Amino acid sequence: MEKDITPNTSSRGALLGILVPIAVALLIGMIFLVFTPDNDGVIVNVLSSLFTEIAFVLIAFYLSKQNGTNFWVMTKANIKPKSKHIYLAIGLSIACIFLFLPIISLWENLLSTIGYKIQDGLVYDLTNPMWIIYSIFAVALLPAICEETLFRGVVLNGTRSLGIKFCVLYSALCFSLMHLNIQQLPYTFILGIICGLFCYHTHSLWPSVIFHFINNSFVLLLMCVPALQNALFGWWSALPIWAAILIALVLVVVAYFVIRFVFTHINNAPPTDKQETKSTSPKDKKLYIPLIVGAVLVIILSISRFGAL
Repeated sequence: MEKDITPNTSSRGALLGILVPIAVALLIGMIFLVFTPDNDGVIVNVLSSLFTEIAFVLIAFYLSKQNGTNFWVMTKANIKPKSKHIYLAIGLSIACIFLFLPIISLWENLLSTIGYKIQDGLVYDLTNPMWIIYSIFAVALLPAICEETLFRGVVLNGTRSLGIKFCVLYSALCFSLMHLNIQQLPYTFILGIICGLFCYHTHSLWPSVIFHFINNSFVLLLMCVPALQNALFGWWSALPIWAAILIALVLVVVAYFVIRFVFTHINNAPPTDKQETKSTSPKDKKLYIPLIVGAVLVIILSISRFGAL
């Protein structure tokens, strides 16, 4: 008989998921600094991202062994999604681009006004076909599978017993902090919420993977074709700040009601595992350790990018 994955397992998975990116980057950076001090940093970035994503799956696999649970059952990767869930993930991922990009633009403008140096896009040359192919794999496909496996497959599923609001918001916040980038916080948090809702309501990992993959692919497409991005969102930069804030708030409210309507009409069968029939409160303080560690790391790593400091 399979054991239930516990909130304690979720907190360990979240903490490891937040610490792994910076640990991998430091390790690979030091290795290249010793052996190839003149490298331009691109190879370090490539290897760091690849090893980080692979590590996420290894963490999930390790936790499944520690918990005495089958990896595929624990992450709900064994459940085949229904066709309507796949179509919903595809349609909603494209629609949400029109929510994400204005919010990203507004957030970056707000950060710029307080002296934060905005990071440019990818370090890869997106005019080179080989780098485009690699980016689809490393920026869209691999993160969709590996990050969803850990943050929805482990972190969310392990906190299902604490209720939908807690498990979705907790996994989304851990997912957002994992990126260790204040510039990406709002976007990744909203992305995490939607992926969490997919995972929770469909009882399968794959709709959230599909949503994550298509969303990242579409963003990558806009980066490869600046003319398309300007055509769709160029008007945004011309707006005064008050109008941008107002439109962003309206988009968030509209998105909330649309997503709420969508997920209340998925009409899945009742939960089949014991976790979803419990109702407890998040009293274990260990659950908050990943959030505190992640917030501290984001603050530390952001300080250097404020020009006034």
